Amino acid sequence: MLSGIKKGRAKKKSTQKDAATAKSLPSNSTLTSASSSFGSNLSVAEQLRRSFASGGTAGDISNDVNNPKSTSGDLAHRALERTGRIQGAPTSSSAAAAAAATTTNSVVVGMTNTISKAERMITGESGPSRATAGMSVDEEMARNVMRLGKKRKQKAKSGADSDEEEIRMHSMMMPSESKKVKSAKKQEEADEKEQRRAISRDISLHDKQDRITSRCWWWLESSQFAKHRLISLGNYVSLVMAPLNLSLTAGRHLYIVPIKHSESLVACEDEVWDEITRFETSLRNLFEKEYNQGVLFSETVLPTNTFWQSKMEVIPIKRKLWRDSELYFKSTLTEQADEFGTHNKLLSTKEKGIRRTVPKGFPYFYIEWDAPNQGYAQIIESSSFPQDFAADTIAGMAGLDPLRFKKKQKFTPEQERQYILEFLEKWKKYDWTEKLDS
Repeated sequence: MLSGIKKGRAKKKSTQKDAATAKSLPSNSTLTSASSSFGSNLSVAEQLRRSFASGGTAGDISNDVNNPKSTSGDLAHRALERTGRIQGAPTSSSAAAAAAATTTNSVVVGMTNTISKAERMITGESGPSRATAGMSVDEEMARNVMRLGKKRKQKAKSGADSDEEEIRMHSMMMPSESKKVKSAKKQEEADEKEQRRAISRDISLHDKQDRITSRCWWWLESSQFAKHRLISLGNYVSLVMAPLNLSLTAGRHLYIVPIKHSESLVACEDEVWDEITRFETSLRNLFEKEYNQGVLFSETVLPTNTFWQSKMEVIPIKRKLWRDSELYFKSTLTEQADEFGTHNKLLSTKEKGIRRTVPKGFPYFYIEWDAPNQGYAQIIESSSFPQDFAADTIAGMAGLDPLRFKKKQKFTPEQERQYILEFLEKWKKYDWTEKLDS
């Protein structure tokens, strides 16, 4: 910046006159070395800068400033004084005044160098150019500010353009939404197809469950369950009349069935067993007082992986045979143990009951002839164990035909209703579920 004080004057080659002028300057070591290195066409500002940098003072070049022959130096010095860039030469020869002048000029020159570097960093120029050689400091600063503003505008504009270009390139590289998402018609067809598949799966599942539950026709949830055979209904257990072709004694052969699905009575909860016990007590009283008969309760759980709903058979028998039922079943189970692949040892349920005698998940046969828990249990190891083992054994005791001989017999619904109504007339006195209805 200070080099521009020459205001566009062209540099001149060193002549003899310049050499004489340089010789007339005060003999200062620093100034002499600077003049010999850079020539005699240095401005006063440049001489001041170099003098201060080498440790000199403003008084070292005051003679040259006051020399009327140094016209260019006089004009430059006065221009610096008018703009306030430097202070005038010291008038007093005291050391304090010289030191003050030196300090002031150093600060001014340092500020000038700082401003010059800042402006060059802003404009990106490495040094003064011909375009700024004849400008003042204010004009050059204004020019730089305008140039900086233009660059910022151009940068902002180019940035906006680059954003638009980036968006355009992004849209070209990414697939369109129309390719990702199906059309409305295709999507609707796909939804309808999926809905039809879901309906088909539900129907298939329902048919499969119906085929399985239809085998347990004595269960309330079965599609083959006949409502007219329902005798009594508790909160957890139901009492159902057996069909005539599956009854040893028509109208008296019953089933005690849990309402909730259960593979065995051993796995049932306490509330289920409470109602089973109440049904057993009422049926014992009924057959003893109304028919003078004893009752046998039996359950057969076969080893199978298919669906199965457990039930307890209720088979009335003459009291004389009922008293000997313990010996009959003990002998029969022992004889058939090897044939049916069961354990030879019988498990008595007198002390623990069936629930604490047989573990959960095991197939077993259970017979009970009296309360409380008077009966036998035996683990079944073969699927060849007959499902109607209890009914066939009782039929042998009473001299009746086995159930397999009656299965092909046919009875009309009216005959079944007649037997059911006769039993209900006597059951009303012993039906404990009426208290639930009231």
